[in-house]
Amino acid sequence: MSDWDQFLCEAPWFVRPGVAVGGARPWARGSAGDLPELSALLGSAALTPVCVAGDAFELLAWGSPDDRRGWLCRPPRDAGDDSVPRAHKSFWALCGGIVERFRGPATWWSNQDEVLTADAARVRIADVLAGYAWLWEGDGLEIAVNPDE
Repeated sequence: MSDWDQFLCEAPWFVRPGVAVGGARPWARGSAGDLPELSALLGSAALTPVCVAGDAFELLAWGSPDDRRGWLCRPPRDAGDDSVPRAHKSFWALCGGIVERFRGPATWWSNQDEVLTADAARVRIADVLAGYAWLWEGDGLEIAVNPDE
């Protein structure tokens, strides 16, 4: 079973007209010097190009044939302005960020739509914290993070 077929078993909402899937190939983009563990993971991945309704994606998958897991990612992108941290810029030069996953461990971001993407980087932390302030207020606590820092 291809990586794309395995992905669809976990994310069947991607079955739609207009999907074009290329052939899988080994990762060949190198590594991000600031992110050695993430670079090692990417270096072990197979990359399958995918186009969904004209939008480009890349399916990155790794593991043994009977235990594949991976991420549906945006393609690499321009690093952006100086407000983006260097480590994030080096990641974006390799991968545009994660928009879906399959068969990975249950983690804090399993319900996230955008992880390490340009769209996620534009989200104002102050707005997110304000939206979830009720979590702290219910226990009489204050948010211990200054979002401007």
